[in-house]
Amino acid sequence: MALATINHQMLRDSLSEALAVESEGFRFACECNLYKEAISMKTDYIDAYLQRASLLLKLNRSEEAHDMYKEALKYDHMNPDIFYNMGVLLLEQGKSLQALARFDQALQVDPEHEKSLLNYAILTQDAGDSSLRRLAHERLQVLLNKGRQPERTYFNMGMLAMQDRDTTSAENYFRKALQVRGDFDAALFNLALVLYETRRPLEAVPYLQRLNNRHLKGLVLLGNIYFNDLKNYTAAQQCYELILKQDPNHIPALHNLCAAHFQLGQLEAAETCLQRARNLAPQESYIEHHLNVVKQHRQKITANPLQKSVPENVFCNDPNSKCTEPLTTNESDNSKLSFFMEKDRPHEDSKKDVKL
Repeated sequence: MALATINHQMLRDSLSEALAVESEGFRFACECNLYKEAISMKTDYIDAYLQRASLLLKLNRSEEAHDMYKEALKYDHMNPDIFYNMGVLLLEQGKSLQALARFDQALQVDPEHEKSLLNYAILTQDAGDSSLRRLAHERLQVLLNKGRQPERTYFNMGMLAMQDRDTTSAENYFRKALQVRGDFDAALFNLALVLYETRRPLEAVPYLQRLNNRHLKGLVLLGNIYFNDLKNYTAAQQCYELILKQDPNHIPALHNLCAAHFQLGQLEAAETCLQRARNLAPQESYIEHHLNVVKQHRQKITANPLQKSVPENVFCNDPNSKCTEPLTTNESDNSKLSFFMEKDRPHEDSKKDVKL
């Protein structure tokens, strides 16, 4: 019995008609049904399974998409794209360990599968198992040897080194990433963070200044360096104001803006600022504490106008410490900045353009 064949012209014409439909959701549904028809005519049409699964994901039908990948594996269990796409689907569902296993399966089939190599490295950055990070490093070296995406490869090697607390290697990898692509924001920021954590804040400034002003983490770190290390409270204030223009409810930036007002002798502005911060985050006791400090200081200034306007010891420099006692403004706890680390983004699913 002859195998069913696909009328390519008819399917292409049907796809063109579907693409002309204005409603995106309806268009996806039409395309999805067309690939279903193609699969019914040729059950081992692997690319149709992948395309239909991708469309099902766009329609938020993830379980059906997963079933498509499982069905495709029945006909081609040596296709790394299938394992990779299953990993991406699991990643979107928050199942990181299962996703990691699928990326590993893809790499067992094809040790040079580029997207799986990168995603495997990204996921292992948070893994508590150092042996997994070593394996990820070895696999990234495969990409370097092939000359593929060197800036992302160097960057993820740097991130793995950060997790291993090897700041020397991390700095080296981030610098190499920037040699390949000088506008790589995540590498600029993380290099600055390494320099800051190794007590070289002044070296970090030029890299932070190269970041776009929409990079909030960069602005927070730059503002803190201006505040704590350079004592340039006006520049720090400008950083925090840029953050608040983009995110008016950014509590750390708002608190630090209040501190900058205080250091500049703008006591009324500092008090108003802290009242707003307290209204936005009433659960944060350190804000209430600092508001009381400012109020008390204003009362002392009123009672004794000759008193120094700003004392040496007032604000904690790290709002996350939830401090209850005044600290010197140049105190810092670099370990608390670890939450800043900016990761690479995982790849999306592998979508081949099927030529019908």
